Amino acid sequence: MSLTILSAADVAAVIDTFTAEDLTSMAIAVFAQMQTGQNFVLPQRTLVHANTYKSLFMPARLGQYGTSVKIVSMPSQNTYDGLPATTLLLDEQTGAVKAVVNARALTALRTAAGKCRTALLVTVIDGSTISLGSLLASQVIGPSKPRAFVVFGAGIQSEAHINLHLHSFTTISVCTIVNRNTKERLKDLLIALKIRFPNVDFNACSLEDTEHLARLVSSADIICMTTPST
Repeated sequence: MSLTILSAADVAAVIDTFTAEDLTSMAIAVFAQMQTGQNFVLPQRTLVHANTYKSLFMPARLGQYGTSVKIVSMPSQNTYDGLPATTLLLDEQTGAVKAVVNARALTALRTAAGKCRTALLVTVIDGSTISLGSLLASQVIGPSKPRAFVVFGAGIQSEAHINLHLHSFTTISVCTIVNRNTKERLKDLLIALKIRFPNVDFNACSLEDTEHLARLVSSADIICMTTPST
C-alpha cells in the first residue's frame, strides 16, 4: 500500500488554491454534521509527557470523511518556528495509515476559518460545551463592514486569522497586532503582511502599553485572541 506524505510546502501550495469562502464552507459542513450528534467520534485528547516536550494525541472520525489522528507537540522551550503538528489519515478499508500531513498550517487555518462563521454553532459532547469556530463567528455575529481589526499574538495562528479576515472583509483598513514584546517574530510578520496587503495600515502594540491597548480594544470592530499567553 502506498503512503502519501505532504510536507509544509505541499500543504501551503494546496491552501493557496482555496478562497476564504471555500474554507468556511468546508468548516460549516463539518460542524453541521457534528451538530446532528450522529456518525462522528471525537474522544478526549490524550496528553503524553516527555523530558523536553509534551504531546497531544487527538483522534477523530467523521462519517463520509474518515478517520484521522492529529499529533501536536509542545516543546519545553519556546521556539520561533511554532508547534510541531502532524495529521495521520487512515485507510477506510484496512485502517492502515495512508497519508502523513504536516499540520502546523492546517491547525492555524482550521481555527481561523472556523472562527469566521461558527460562533453560533455550538455542540455538546459528553456534557461539555464546545464552541466551534473565528472567521465564521465574525461573519455571523460581527459587523458586515468592519474597519478596525485587533489581533492578540504574533504566531502562525495570528497570521492565519489575519490572512482570512482581510481576504474576507475588504473593508478592514487598520490591523493592529498586540504581543508581549516586539521581537523578531512580530517584525517579520508585519513586513510580510504589509507586502501581502498594501492597502491596510498595520501597527503593533505591546501588551504592557495598557492605555493604548484599552483604546484599541474599545474602538475595534473585530478582536481575535490567537494565543493563550496573552
